[in-house]
Amino acid sequence: MFLLSGNDHAGEVGRVKPRKPTTRSTPGGPPRPSASRRRRRAGGPGEPSSPTSAEAYGEIADAVITLDTEGKVLSVNPTAERLLGHGAAGVLGKPLSALVREFAGSYDVVCELVNDPRGPLVVILRDATERKRADAAMSEIAEIGHDLGGRHDPEQITGRIVSAVLRLFGGRRSILYQRDRATDDLACVATAGAGWREQWIGQRLPSGVGVAGLSVRQGRAVWSPDVLADVRFTVPGWERERFREEGHQSAVGVPLVAGPEIVGALVVATAADRVFTKDDLRLLSLFAAHAAVAIRNADLFRESERRRGVAERLAEVSRVVSQSLDPAEVARRIADSVFTLFDAKVSTLFRLEPSSTDLVALAVSGDVGEELGPTLVFRHGTGVTGIAVRERRAVVTPDLLLDPRVTLTPEIRAAIQRAPYRAVLAVPLLAKDSVVGALGIGDRPGRAFDDGEVQLAQAFAAQAAVALENSRLHEELHRALQTVEASQQRLVETERLRASRDLATGVAHHLNNILMVALGRLQLLDRKVNAREIRRDLYAVERAARNGADVIRRLMEFTEARLAGPTVPVDLNQLAHNALEMIRSHWLDEAGAGGIQVLLEPGDIPAVAGEPTGLQEVLRNLLLNAVEALPSGGRIAVRTWASDDSVLCSVADSGPAMSEEARRRALEPFFTTKEPLHLGLGLSVAYGIVHRHGGRLDLESGDGGTIATVRLPMGPAR
Repeated sequence: MFLLSGNDHAGEVGRVKPRKPTTRSTPGGPPRPSASRRRRRAGGPGEPSSPTSAEAYGEIADAVITLDTEGKVLSVNPTAERLLGHGAAGVLGKPLSALVREFAGSYDVVCELVNDPRGPLVVILRDATERKRADAAMSEIAEIGHDLGGRHDPEQITGRIVSAVLRLFGGRRSILYQRDRATDDLACVATAGAGWREQWIGQRLPSGVGVAGLSVRQGRAVWSPDVLADVRFTVPGWERERFREEGHQSAVGVPLVAGPEIVGALVVATAADRVFTKDDLRLLSLFAAHAAVAIRNADLFRESERRRGVAERLAEVSRVVSQSLDPAEVARRIADSVFTLFDAKVSTLFRLEPSSTDLVALAVSGDVGEELGPTLVFRHGTGVTGIAVRERRAVVTPDLLLDPRVTLTPEIRAAIQRAPYRAVLAVPLLAKDSVVGALGIGDRPGRAFDDGEVQLAQAFAAQAAVALENSRLHEELHRALQTVEASQQRLVETERLRASRDLATGVAHHLNNILMVALGRLQLLDRKVNAREIRRDLYAVERAARNGADVIRRLMEFTEARLAGPTVPVDLNQLAHNALEMIRSHWLDEAGAGGIQVLLEPGDIPAVAGEPTGLQEVLRNLLLNAVEALPSGGRIAVRTWASDDSVLCSVADSGPAMSEEARRRALEPFFTTKEPLHLGLGLSVAYGIVHRHGGRLDLESGDGGTIATVRLPMGPAR
């Protein structure tokens, strides 16, 4: 509480902050006003020109009130009227103490007294709200500067900046733009305020455009009371639309300067009634200086971390390349590393198909778009990667949809229009003198990849090329070894079956002669014996002998080395259909409760030269074998196709897998894993017939079931 006193009168003023009265003492006389307060009297007391009349102070910014000896108001200036909330007519003659109580709780006021014994007491009141706000702003700016100095995450820093500036300066929208060093554009990276944040983030201002661009160009804070009507700068359409939608009119822009470099700009947008004073602009510039230093430090920290990450990732990729021959694993590591280090939307490693020269995605990291997916394929010469492969150099484009060099299929173009990337950096993978693939990096439209990023991409591309070349050589060696092993295995199996066939030939010939003698004797006895019981026994012996002869006949089919007669053109599709009809009762009636689903997939195949009856027997035996492998039901698929100089037919079942020993011995005569009633001659006979046709019968078995494949040579009938 402060008491006004002067000329032996006093009155309570209210909650005001006292300052030492501006009075000066003259030698031998009473105190008198300071030189700044003295005025030349032009008339009597109470006249406007009197230094004791408040109207004489109408042009100054302070509130001036004159009081009589009882502390009642004699006069007020316009500023005092605004501060007290009443016009002169409403306050004259009233005690100042009563008036002060009305506003003291809402204002922070500094009081100064001018005490002159020759006239009334003059009270000067100064509103300290602005000064306190400035002090608070300075304190918070210092606090924010300290806080930002301890942060390294760019997103956290920019978010803290836009939130703080909005609160400090009473704006409705704050926008932080960062400068693109390559183009000098300003890109929005953070914003705060009511409305959709997504409509601002990523938008770009060309150099000198908007209040932000003007502030950067002039290197100082710029306030515009009406942004959309300001003729000092142009406003792009997207920003004009945002301002209108959100109801902004006034805006101030301030450059973010860190040392000699401008790192961006900060904009505070408000309604029309917000006026930015010189003090506001000074405080905002100070705040922007702290923000710029924090952003620059974060950029330096991020660059340092990026370089460290590059070294670590390259070392990791080098280790993987030296230890792994799996191209998929190496491609995935490289795609993930590039995606992280480039902070891109997507990175893709492509393999060049030697036959078609298409680029096929090996690994994708990031969002390539729902319609493209991980099976992305660029046809020969299309896309930015196609240019990189054709020209054997790095290719950069800020927007592949607008680049006249880039050719895209209609499907790919439509998919990319809905994908999150447009800017592309593509680098070919060079192994010695050959292109083996390409590395593609995609990001938002307009991104300009600099020389350092191109060199970094080339370093990863070199590692990828080595990995793909090593993998190709390893696959070729592996295929060669598999071919040799398969050939050796077939040779061993052929020799074993040949030995079995030679043995079976001798045994069959010997047993066939014995059975012929036995059958002849049985027929002679049948003519001599009349007793019914004896004849019945003789019939039983004859049936057994004939069954044995049939076994011998089938065994001789396995042992035959060549076709017995001429060949004719045979349609395997028709034979497969006939064989299915022949065993229909088996797979319809004898299958388990689950039933058997049979699928015929005939291909476009030429006729083969062969014996229709023998080849029909082959397919019948293979189908019966498949049905017997599905006692509880399942699926059988019969498929025909042509390959190189052969026609193939496969019978696949979904039954349990065969053991390796069973698969290896399945073609041997009398080998069976079924009950004793099965002779084990079905596959042996089929093998013999196929062998006589110059073909091959292969068996594969695994978790998905067993596949028997007949391979017959193409050729004319003879």
